[in-house]
Amino acid sequence: MNRIARILLAVPLAAHLFAGGFWVELGNPSASPEAREKHAVLVARITGCHDVTKASVTATAEGIVGGQHKSVALTLIPLATPGAYAVTREWSAAGNWAVTVVATANGLTTSLLVRMDRDGFDRSSARYFPRSPRPEEIAAVIGNTASL
Repeated sequence: MNRIARILLAVPLAAHLFAGGFWVELGNPSASPEAREKHAVLVARITGCHDVTKASVTATAEGIVGGQHKSVALTLIPLATPGAYAVTREWSAAGNWAVTVVATANGLTTSLLVRMDRDGFDRSSARYFPRSPRPEEIAAVIGNTASL
């Protein structure tokens, strides 16, 4: 393939990669009367240049309870702000837990992984990825040295 053809193929790919951000932001539910009313333990906001209302968003609680891995699919409660969701506690009070929020849109994936404690989330543990978190990353956040 000649050089010009390679450049012509690379330009659309580069434009797609740099066409704007797409990510999940972590929000404190105490800052939102609506989220507090819904008893949220965290707020996830999908942001970026893409239409956030068309993003597919899922949340999961991953934990270690009594030495056993547990995974709980969470219900995301849409808030009045487009792309904002309340996450309520749907997992056991026992054990160590983290919440993952994964969003996909236009072939892009972004995610948030944050450790949960008794009072909510541990902001210092929050990790953001341009993909779904890997099992070993989840294990590190919940304090389990073995891979999930």
